[in-house]
Amino acid sequence: IRTRRHAPRARFLGRLWALALGAACRRRRPRVALVSGQRAVWLAATVLPGTYEITYEVCDALDTDTCATATETIVVNAKKIAAEGGLLGAAPAGEATELPSVLRNDTLDTVVVTPSEVTLTLLAPLDGTGLSIDLATGIVSVAPEALPGVYEINYQICEVANPINCEDTIETVEVADLVAAPETFAPLSASGGVVGSILGSDRLNGQPADLSVVSLSVLDADPGLPLDPATGLLSGSDDLQAGLHEIEYENCLIAQPSLCAQMTEVVEVEPAQSLEITISNTLEDTGDGI
Repeated sequence: IRTRRHAPRARFLGRLWALALGAACRRRRPRVALVSGQRAVWLAATVLPGTYEITYEVCDALDTDTCATATETIVVNAKKIAAEGGLLGAAPAGEATELPSVLRNDTLDTVVVTPSEVTLTLLAPLDGTGLSIDLATGIVSVAPEALPGVYEINYQICEVANPINCEDTIETVEVADLVAAPETFAPLSASGGVVGSILGSDRLNGQPADLSVVSLSVLDADPGLPLDPATGLLSGSDDLQAGLHEIEYENCLIAQPSLCAQMTEVVEVEPAQSLEITISNTLEDTGDGI
């Protein structure tokens, strides 16, 4: 490829006709250009997705009147943008809480986006929910007045460099009122056995807090009071002394392990039954003088 300054047919050598999305590119500095000296095509980092055409001419070095033109087509694909929804987190009812950014799992070409790379837009208002979102960072805040329940955040992200490259998704936020309440167990016999479930009175948003939504752990307990965290059942061993025994436990939301409630349960062990032995003798006169 060569450029001839005086040959009319070669004056356009290296010129660019770029068509992006069906429209001619009229920018002063094209983002797709022919580098004739290197026999290469130059693409700017800011080039938009689309189809571009480069028309060029080549001439015989020995016969500069012998030339031919050709058109090359270049397709620039958009970056793959992905907005990944799901459970953003849970916040305790009645408290001001800051949750992670909704952008935490969103990607451009499989790389997690930075807030400067995308424009974040809410597709449904959050008015009256007690939830708010910082559109510059994607961070979600929950106000103390937010009522217990599950909320949806419907949003869209668009690539700043290519505003028509967008995707939307839904994140969910749970405002949780987790309560651990004491149980009233029947007295345990001295022989030991199962006391009962410590979750019977615990509530999540007014509903039973079972092991599908909470996990259990023991914080402190008197010896002889084992708790099965897989079932929530509390037992007493057969060597417990008569009297009152305590176990302190914690239940935490599986969806948000930092959101927990603690409670101390009391178990009464009955005294062992005393054993009375009565010996009864019957005397019979056999006439032997004894």
